[in-house]
Amino acid sequence: MAPQVYALLLHVDVPSRHALALPRLPAPVQRAFGRRRDGVLERASDLLVDSWMRSQSLAVLAVGLRCPALAWSPQVQAQVETVVLERMRRGLRQGDAIGRQGDAGLLVAIPNLRGACAAAIVAGRLIEAAAQPLDLDGQSFELEVHIGIALFPQDDTELSGLLAHARAALELARQGGANRYSLAESSLNGALRARPMPWDPRWNLGVADLDGQHLRLVADLDEISRHIGVHGDPAELGGRVERLQRNLQADFYAEEAVMGAQDYEGGVAHRRQHEQVLRNFRLLERADARQGTALLAQYLYDWLPQHIREFDAPLLARLPQL
Repeated sequence: MAPQVYALLLHVDVPSRHALALPRLPAPVQRAFGRRRDGVLERASDLLVDSWMRSQSLAVLAVGLRCPALAWSPQVQAQVETVVLERMRRGLRQGDAIGRQGDAGLLVAIPNLRGACAAAIVAGRLIEAAAQPLDLDGQSFELEVHIGIALFPQDDTELSGLLAHARAALELARQGGANRYSLAESSLNGALRARPMPWDPRWNLGVADLDGQHLRLVADLDEISRHIGVHGDPAELGGRVERLQRNLQADFYAEEAVMGAQDYEGGVAHRRQHEQVLRNFRLLERADARQGTALLAQYLYDWLPQHIREFDAPLLARLPQL
């Protein structure tokens, strides 16, 4: 059956007592029949069907909240969730789903994200937005926010399975300390593999300082990648990540020094991307140490060639004319 027909069928409201048996339709589409469409689980189910039809990804986030200084009760939970829902909605798109799952906490469903790194960065942003001090009855309380992430189709193709993976990842996030997130293990399979990056001669810019900085970044990433998944000293791996961050900042400083010496029209967008990368670096570190390092390496492996091609090469191409 054509996707257009599926889309038409999904807009037919069939009361649950008359739910149709549709053995020929894919399971996610069958389960979309006979349901009210106004709850967060129903919205997540609709997004799952839509993601399946469009061959797109879907991130399912289980959100856990905790106020260590507050005696937790259903009334307190409702108050806290109301505040957090409002804070998180500001960081979501119009088509994303967010809401309460009763006693199970909050659920967020976000379609069409580009892989585990994108989902992790969004989770980090949501934690930053939500984990601000909470004012209740004239008093301020520290709020802890944890998020577990599952991805369609990597982790499961059923909403129930995605929820189970997200909740299991939420428990891992809680073990990592306050305001952390964790991904389901199957979402990280690609990131946890060693991924050395052969240097492509086309990335050479012809400026010794900038090319040297880029080569150092690749060497740092390759070294970190070889140690991902190895049960070594966490402090040693943390030291490698700190060195990577220093070299990344040095690369940005060198590029911005070149731009500052010239009246380069693309300088604003170039600097803005530097700021965004450093912010994403910080957000990816909100995962536990092993996951955060793997996600960070994957993110920078994907980012560096694109940055050289789309930002650094145009900068150097303009220099002789300035």
